[in-house]
Amino acid sequence: MQQPLVRYKTMDSCKLQLMALLAVLLLKTAIGTAATWISIIPQGVCVAPGDHIQLDCTLRAASYNDTRLSFYKGSVLVNNTNHDFPKLCRRRGSRCKWDLTARLTVDPASASDEDVYRCEAVQDGRPYTASATVFVQYRSEFQLPTSRVADLGESVTVLLDRKCDQLEPVSVTRTGKDGVVKVLPYRYGREDDRSAYVDKTYGALEIPNFKCTDAGYYNFTVMARRGFEPVSTSKSMYIGLNASCEGCCPEDATVAPTRKSTANTQAETTAVRGVIEKLGCAENNTAYIVVIVVLVSAIAGCVVMILYYRRKLDLTKRNQTEVNVEANDEADPLKSGPNYTEMTGVSV
Repeated sequence: MQQPLVRYKTMDSCKLQLMALLAVLLLKTAIGTAATWISIIPQGVCVAPGDHIQLDCTLRAASYNDTRLSFYKGSVLVNNTNHDFPKLCRRRGSRCKWDLTARLTVDPASASDEDVYRCEAVQDGRPYTASATVFVQYRSEFQLPTSRVADLGESVTVLLDRKCDQLEPVSVTRTGKDGVVKVLPYRYGREDDRSAYVDKTYGALEIPNFKCTDAGYYNFTVMARRGFEPVSTSKSMYIGLNASCEGCCPEDATVAPTRKSTANTQAETTAVRGVIEKLGCAENNTAYIVVIVVLVSAIAGCVVMILYYRRKLDLTKRNQTEVNVEANDEADPLKSGPNYTEMTGVSV
């Protein structure tokens, strides 16, 4: 009878430990959700002259009574801000905290409004600051390196340093050494990707496995909008193969000339080159095609002439043979007499 009681007490002890652990986790989670931090959205914005600028600043877990948000343009305080305390309370210890928000609006925007704007607050004696850069212009603003090198098989990522229009799509084209322009696919990355593409998430150029054909000039275009008007901004960079791998690509390898073994072969090569040079395109494949066609036509003409004269000679021999046979028949007295006609029924 005592054994079940022991088991019952042991189960209560396990439950107590689990509940204590759960309480600690919930406490840590509650404290973490009440942590104070500040943010500003967007962190970079480009607006056309005449449009409006709007910046939203949020201080999470702020005091309801004494905490205020302030906007600065450079070092100058901006007063046209609206504050709002939402009703959601974040408990931190025994105190109730709220998310304080403030919005700065400039309408209409002009070139003089272009600057770095800061949102500042002081919470429990600790300062909080967030900043955003405003550009008053039609084009997009981003930075791109002018060039870089890569090794064969290296994974290459080129991420635009965008000051605004962070979520706008990016188009990338590659111009290879042969002058062919290719538009790279714009999609999300996959594990089986082996060719270059533009990642939709970040607008970054991804080359998972750099090859010889990946070398060339890359043109990046950010396709944004200013109101209802589309605006495209482009910049280019060159991505080349590392100099330590000179000659790794087939088109870069130098082929040693082969030595001709006979004088006749050298003479034929010289003659063909002379014909090509006369055509005026020694390095053009069309010249080689013309020479080959001329040679084939000459050989075919010779074959046709030989067959023609051979057939004509056969016909001449056949006619001469028939004439000789007729002449022999006339000269034979047995075949020319009347008895031959009576016996064979053939008149000569």
